Amino acid sequence: MPKVPGVLLRALSILLLAIWFVLIVYPMVWSLLGSIKDNPQLYANTWGIPRVAHFENYARAWQEANIGGFFFNSILVTGFSVAGGVFLAVFAAYVIARFPMWITRAVFWVLTVSMMLPIILTLVPKFLMLRKFGLLDSRLGLILIYIAGGIPFGVFLMESFYHHLPRDFEDSAYLDGASHFQTFWRIILPVSTAGMMVVSIFLFLRSWNEIYHAMIMLSSPEKFTIPIGMLRLVEIQQYAIEWGPILAGVVIVIVPILAFYIAAQKNIVSGLTSGAIKG
Repeated sequence: MPKVPGVLLRALSILLLAIWFVLIVYPMVWSLLGSIKDNPQLYANTWGIPRVAHFENYARAWQEANIGGFFFNSILVTGFSVAGGVFLAVFAAYVIARFPMWITRAVFWVLTVSMMLPIILTLVPKFLMLRKFGLLDSRLGLILIYIAGGIPFGVFLMESFYHHLPRDFEDSAYLDGASHFQTFWRIILPVSTAGMMVVSIFLFLRSWNEIYHAMIMLSSPEKFTIPIGMLRLVEIQQYAIEWGPILAGVVIVIVPILAFYIAAQKNIVSGLTSGAIKG
């Protein structure tokens, strides 16, 4: 079987990446253009640039559907969920990787298996647990659920990272009289930035877009997160749907995700591959 020339293979790869780029980016551009159109423009010129920009769609989405309040709730819940999840996952992963005992390995495999459980199977136990501790209809309860749900992936990724991390720096710190905690805090944590950023992105997307737990655990409108706010935006308009404000709400939801991703993109590839490269 003849080999495919390197130039042809490279050209094919670039073509496939370009197609993938268009498929990903175009819906975002379409949503952005649609968010400043009214219904007549959207129906008459679905794919084109608007003749008259209706930026008031953003004000309507922000005020009429209280997207602003939901946005604040999502920032609050997501911020604490990411910080708590990364903090606990990093500590747990380091202990599991550096102190291989039967109990640490058992914890690791329990966390790994828990990632395979469908969310629907855990909703009722979580609901009952929050009700028992008086955390139903509270942002704190939702934060704790998101932290617990994000720890397994964080431990799974960071354990591999620490397992392949050379021990030279740690051994030097131990010889200088540093404790395990001092070694981890001053030596290991600074070199863990890449892996931590990948975990942060995963937890951010997971918490920001999650709707099932938020709908079940929260009942007060002033505590709703932004996914519920998008549903409320559609409900407010009932049958006379105005797509401009809805697409404006979509853009508002997407902007923090893009901003977080762009800020962390330098660490994404290195974080994903560092655990697979043995030092």
